[in-house]
Amino acid sequence: GPLSDSDTFDDQDNLYVAEQNRNRVLVYLKPFQTAYPTSTPFWTPTPTPTPVADAISCPVSVSWTVAEPFGIALNSAGTTIYVADSSVSLIDVFNPTGASLGTIGSSLKAQGITLIDPLGVAADGVGNVYVTDENLDQVFVFDGSTGALNNKWGSSGQGLGQLVWPLGIAVNQTGTTVCVADQYNYRVQLFTGSGTPIAQLGTGRAGTGGHGVFSLPTGVARDASGNVYVADWDTGLIQVFDKNQNSLWQWDVTQGAPLSSAQLIS
Repeated sequence: GPLSDSDTFDDQDNLYVAEQNRNRVLVYLKPFQTAYPTSTPFWTPTPTPTPVADAISCPVSVSWTVAEPFGIALNSAGTTIYVADSSVSLIDVFNPTGASLGTIGSSLKAQGITLIDPLGVAADGVGNVYVTDENLDQVFVFDGSTGALNNKWGSSGQGLGQLVWPLGIAVNQTGTTVCVADQYNYRVQLFTGSGTPIAQLGTGRAGTGGHGVFSLPTGVARDASGNVYVADWDTGLIQVFDKNQNSLWQWDVTQGAPLSSAQLIS
């Protein structure tokens, strides 16, 4: 199924991939190869998705080793890369060439807090880094430069603002809206930058039909217009919602599904 938090793009559309099975981070520079072999294509976020490139066929520009990488994010300047490394329960920090700039999360021990399973990571445009911990059912907000803990929220449960195995996370540039893939509550929750619940996408009950219903929402992304993209690992669907939480469209990415599988919802 699709999982969006293991890759990200910078402002020049260069692609950064956290490859967990091979313990490394890969960087692909534009222009991507525009031939389309048998592997599943990347698609643009339009009602009738069109393949734009198959980055898998591109030569790797830079790569470096990370013990168990999962989520990956860049700061707004593209100068700092944050990688959730679940092997050490920390966020590894690198420059674009792969040189280590330290870690985020180790200072929590002095406050009696320990990250257990940090998987999702996102960065806003004002210097904050957001991390989901799947085991603790919490979101942590750090200063991206100093690593200091600025905020945290969440607890285990099904209520508004509660989480069960949160994974993917996305944030707008101003840090005022945070989207969290709440896997086993079968929804995506929207929070303010301070952790106040705003709304949710999904019914909160598992289902496989799409159209605002999720089976296992894992990846989430947000564009500059406020549209939210949700990847469902179990169904292979990408669902898209506007800034007012209205369903827009969805498409099936399983097994290189044909473009005709895109379904307009509105």
